[in-house]
Amino acid sequence: MTTWTSSDETIVEILGDGEIKGLNPGTATVTVTTRDGGYIDTILVTVEDYEQVTSYEVTTDTLVLPEANNADIRDEVTIGTVATFTVTILPENADYPGYTITTSNSRAEVEGNTVTFVYGSTGPGNVSVYVTFEDSSVETLNYRFKTVESVQDIPIESVTITTDTIALPEANNADIRDEVNIGTVAVFSVDIDPVSASNQNYTITTSNSRAEVDGHTVTFVLGSGAGSVSVYVTFEDPAIGELNYRFTTVEVVDATSYTVDTDGLVLPEPNNSDDRDTVDIDTVVTFSVLVLPEGATYSGYTITTSNSRAVVDGDTVTFVYGNTGPGSVSVYITFDDPNLGELNYRFTTVDPSA
Repeated sequence: MTTWTSSDETIVEILGDGEIKGLNPGTATVTVTTRDGGYIDTILVTVEDYEQVTSYEVTTDTLVLPEANNADIRDEVTIGTVATFTVTILPENADYPGYTITTSNSRAEVEGNTVTFVYGSTGPGNVSVYVTFEDSSVETLNYRFKTVESVQDIPIESVTITTDTIALPEANNADIRDEVNIGTVAVFSVDIDPVSASNQNYTITTSNSRAEVDGHTVTFVLGSGAGSVSVYVTFEDPAIGELNYRFTTVEVVDATSYTVDTDGLVLPEPNNSDDRDTVDIDTVVTFSVLVLPEGATYSGYTITTSNSRAVVDGDTVTFVYGNTGPGSVSVYITFDDPNLGELNYRFTTVDPSA
């Protein structure tokens, strides 16, 4: 047995039995002494200054590497996986920029910077990939893996696609092309069954400039003018392939005004809480509502009442006795276009026979 010492541990460090490491430029004497007989020998070691490696980055084209030199992290990797390692060393003028890639056993094979995970001589199991730097001041990197056999591909059985703002037309039906307003924004949700399907990758694209995609969000725009556009959801799994949702974009024409008439009743001023007309019970009034301009995108409206003293059937309102007898009741006309809002016509019903 022998004992190794350095005359200056800041210049030469003793790593083990006969193994030393230069730390800083200078000269130190390394002494070896035998424990049996006390024989001594020395060697003068000179450590030269050089441009050391200060940093590095290791990546691959197919794998996210586990944390190096962490014995608690061992990533699973499918047998047959091929990974090309890229090692970037800084500074670019480092004197010893070289490195070698090796593996711990036959479960991974190396050719240059390419590592192929294979079955190995003893089947799936643990294997390490080492990156050893030419510059001895840089620690060898150990990336730990566990190889596993590939499982049989599980195809997608079905998908459900919805959006938060529009009901989608039937996919891949050339006879169905829904209208959608320019400016509509729809976030697509894609649910895949089974959740264990092997390949769940898909992309969302459009057929032309009338719709723009950002991730899962599709915005229908003017593009080259209103017209036809398709939204495609394309799956890598051939069991599903491509889904085509067809639309026709239309420009939104805002409603600017309205007229409201009846067939025999003079209406009070709408939305005036001080104007409440009397109306006989059993009076039947048909409302005629016109939204302008005639091509307004949202030209619809609904007629409702505030309580049981008036009953609505389409555009016809009948003033009745109600659950609690004569009294106050409002007739509301609510427009689909929010620019027009809601009209409130206030009445007081009276019993003409009283």
